[in-house]
Amino acid sequence: MNKDLMMRSVIAGVFSLGIVSLGAHAGATPEQVKEMEKMAKKMKWEKCFGIAKAGKNDCAVAGASHPCAGEAKADNQKDAYLYVPSGTCGKIVGGGTKA
Repeated sequence: MNKDLMMRSVIAGVFSLGIVSLGAHAGATPEQVKEMEKMAKKMKWEKCFGIAKAGKNDCAVAGASHPCAGEAKADNQKDAYLYVPSGTCGKIVGGGTKA
């Protein structure tokens, strides 16, 4: 299996499982956000900024341009993120672990 096909398969699997939507509840409380972050850390997932489609981001960080999930106004918004398996973000064009 070539690397491109493997990466596409990993990304498709992530999206199809719905795991990247750990923060899918718009208007999540700070406590809920902390719980989602604990879950992601336990599952060894990381925040990947700059890869979400408009309206498809997981919960935002404090000080971001939007308070929570599904509120990114544009594709690849730099302060919007999706949870991805650790080590994957750096392999995605435009992705970064810092906003």
